[in-house]
Amino acid sequence: MANPYCNLPGNENISDTYQMITEGFDGVDTDLQGHIGKGGNAHAVATPTKAGFQSAEDFIKLDGIEAGAEVNQPAFSKINGIQADDPEDELTFEEGTGIAITTDPASKKVRFTATGDATPGPHATSHIPGGNDVIPDAVAGGSSGLMSGADKALSNNRNGYGTTTGTATVLAVTLSPVPTGLVESLRIAIKLHVDVTAAATLNVNSLGAKSLKKANGNDFTGKAGGIYTFVYSGSAFILQGEGGEYGTAGAGDVLTGKTIGTDTGVVEGAMPNIGAVTITPGDVEQTIPLGYHNGSGKVKAVTPVTGQTEETFIFAESINVKDPVYISLVGGAPTKIADPDVMPTGNPYTGQTNAFSPDGLYLAVAHNGTPYITIYKRSGDSFTKLANPSTLPAGTGGRCAAFSPDGIYLAVGSIASPYITIYKRSGDTFTKLSDPGTLPASAVNGVTFSPDGLYMVVSHGTSPYVTIYKRSGDTFTKLANPSSLPASAANGVAFSPDGNFLAVGHANSPYVTIYKRSDDTFTKLANPSTLPTGTVIGVAFSPDGNYLVAAHGTTPYITIYSKVGDVFTKLANPATLPTDNSYAVAFSPDGNFMVIGHSTAPFVTIYSKSQDVFTKLSDPSSLPTGQTYAATISPDGVYLALNCYITPFLMLYKFNFSCYLFDTMAEWRAAAVRKIGYAKESGAAGESKKVIITHR
Repeated sequence: MANPYCNLPGNENISDTYQMITEGFDGVDTDLQGHIGKGGNAHAVATPTKAGFQSAEDFIKLDGIEAGAEVNQPAFSKINGIQADDPEDELTFEEGTGIAITTDPASKKVRFTATGDATPGPHATSHIPGGNDVIPDAVAGGSSGLMSGADKALSNNRNGYGTTTGTATVLAVTLSPVPTGLVESLRIAIKLHVDVTAAATLNVNSLGAKSLKKANGNDFTGKAGGIYTFVYSGSAFILQGEGGEYGTAGAGDVLTGKTIGTDTGVVEGAMPNIGAVTITPGDVEQTIPLGYHNGSGKVKAVTPVTGQTEETFIFAESINVKDPVYISLVGGAPTKIADPDVMPTGNPYTGQTNAFSPDGLYLAVAHNGTPYITIYKRSGDSFTKLANPSTLPAGTGGRCAAFSPDGIYLAVGSIASPYITIYKRSGDTFTKLSDPGTLPASAVNGVTFSPDGLYMVVSHGTSPYVTIYKRSGDTFTKLANPSSLPASAANGVAFSPDGNFLAVGHANSPYVTIYKRSDDTFTKLANPSTLPTGTVIGVAFSPDGNYLVAAHGTTPYITIYSKVGDVFTKLANPATLPTDNSYAVAFSPDGNFMVIGHSTAPFVTIYSKSQDVFTKLSDPSSLPTGQTYAATISPDGVYLALNCYITPFLMLYKFNFSCYLFDTMAEWRAAAVRKIGYAKESGAAGESKKVIITHR
């Protein structure tokens, strides 16, 4: 028989195989001792196909099963009274009003969603005061919430509307919503059923009659069918949406055909429409018609007498309109004013060392000693030194200065190269420009700009003696020299007011050379028939261009020419001449005064001009301290600046003019008369009034 321990062959004798039986029992005994079963191993663990011993893991699983545990028990026992009948019983969740159910098999989830469609029913009581989940009242600027009772009352007191009943003076209305009472700030809107034209009261919801008023306190008026809004003030209903003030305009103040709102309603205008009226001046007064003028009316012009001008002066005495007057220099001469806060550091050169800007706000003074140019700013009668330019003129002294007609450029001539320094002004700051491409040949003695600012001319001591530049923006380009040059070292230079003539004073005969300009070409004119008697230092044209004056070093010290066309004719010498060598000459802007600076006392001589006659005025009470080398008058004709060789180097004067009543010829002949005319308006002494000037 076959078994795991012994298989005896059936075809052999047992005597030959009995030993195998003993061996089989030994194997049985060995396996029993080793606890080896069918699994083939000692205590082999049972498998799904072979019986065996229980594993430790299986023991733990079986040990965790509670007593009474059964296979395939129902998934639930009971939910809200619903009993599970068998292990495969199902429980279904059903949607209700306001609740939606969705399933997600993938994530094994069931979702319950409140849709908000449910009718609150008794649920709402839990969210109002006394409930267990109270929703708070809404807060201005905060989260939404419930409307409070106070808010409801406020709404009722703001939104009431109704149509009136009753009479035009005793009105009543029933509002909806109903107001809580006649409380201050109660706002109502009513529709009138009748016109209200007189004082009226309104009884709202039988709460009591109250007056209807406008904001200005007047009685309310309104039209039937009109809708009006009122606010209760605590004593009356006040109309809203209408201005509280109408002003004082009445029918006569409003153009015919137009209307205006008033306290009593809309009013038709009664002012006549005059339109455009033309008035022709005559010998008698004319009344301007009452009414509206459209602005196109006019007073016909009165043809003025040729040469008449309107000017303003301070009256020296009481003067009536149309009184004959004359304008005279107070005291007969300019008056010295206070020195600037800082004086120039050195004496001037002869000729053109100072210059006013065209607006009269700045005064530039060239001098020896650093900074070589001192610039003042004027405020009233005060002259205050400005900060020095960051780049100063070169050398040891400034010799001359000139502003361009627009006041933007300041040119300063000096002793050392580049000989001419050009500054550009921005406010109170003067900034040096790049030097011209071609510089003057030597130290510059004089500089001037043409009236249009396109040309700048500098005079100097070596040939060609004058250098003429043309300006384009900030660039100054030298022009070709005139075909005929000055005879020697040039000093003063001056343009005529029209820019067509250029005068150059110089050291040798003919002492003055006059050019006529045509575009960029300067052509020498024929010499005057009578020449100056010596070296000319200063030259100047009168503001009208009719006179040219040369200041020179030998008697008569000044030569005055009258210009007609291209011809310059010497006038008779003034009756009183400067006392010695003359260096400077300057005209007042109106041409009525001429100032000469010279080397001996009184150092300055001032003339009044009347046609071709120059008459010396009285000397200033305070004279310059020494030789006067330069003179300039401000563009308004008020200030005179003199540069002296002796400290304080700069003297400032003021021309004070007043208007006097023209009583007798003898009176005005005795005065330093500047102009005559008549008063355009009346005024008292000390008042500034308008005068029509007829003669100069």
